[in-house]
Amino acid sequence: MKKLTAAKWPAGLLVVLIACLATGMAYAQTPSPEDLQKAVQSAYANCEATRKIVDNAIKGLDPKLGSGATEGLKHEVADAKEWFKKADDLLAQSKKKMDEKKFDKELVENLNQAWRWYVEAGSAAVRASMMD
Repeated sequence: MKKLTAAKWPAGLLVVLIACLATGMAYAQTPSPEDLQKAVQSAYANCEATRKIVDNAIKGLDPKLGSGATEGLKHEVADAKEWFKKADDLLAQSKKKMDEKKFDKELVENLNQAWRWYVEAGSAAVRASMMD
């Protein structure tokens, strides 16, 4: 095994120092409980507003699903409903955590993920609405 030369020691110490400083800065940037609560409330409001729009878009597709519906249309509607259910399930879990006043970064991330899934559902609903 090779020994570190004198020139490599300062570089190694510098790397360790930078890693320690970066870790310390990450802890210093932890949001306050009030900031987390605001972020959760904002993310929840975004989810609820988007959910209502997407729900109406999906319900508006029901008349198109008659006996003459194409496989492509059926697939897009099924895709929209699948994303919507995933988002609804995650939103319900998040709402329970909110009701328990457990505001943390994970809750914010989950609400943002639910919002993204509502957007996916909405995208599929829009594609379906443009099909014959």
